[in-house]
Amino acid sequence: MEMVAKFRDRYPGVQVALFDGDGDSLRERLDQGAEDIVALVEPVEAAKYNYMRLPVREEWEIIMKKDDPLTRRDVSTREDLYDLPLIVGRGGSCATQLATF
Repeated sequence: MEMVAKFRDRYPGVQVALFDGDGDSLRERLDQGAEDIVALVEPVEAAKYNYMRLPVREEWEIIMKKDDPLTRRDVSTREDLYDLPLIVGRGGSCATQLATF
């Protein structure tokens, strides 16, 4: 969102509308001309698009009960989560790509 704010400051005449969707629906909207730019989480097939990697790192948070043993740690690693039943959103790794015409 910081990048969007900087872009809007630099180009105040450009309208920005944000939509959420999975990679397939966003690429379809891009292919149909409904969108000019989409941000996708890797892995993504981007061979037919011009694209660039964004210099950002996606951060995830874990929500748990107050009495969970992980709450006693200052830092948790992915290894701490391997054997836990988790509910996670759809998506891939934490790298993002930007696809444009």
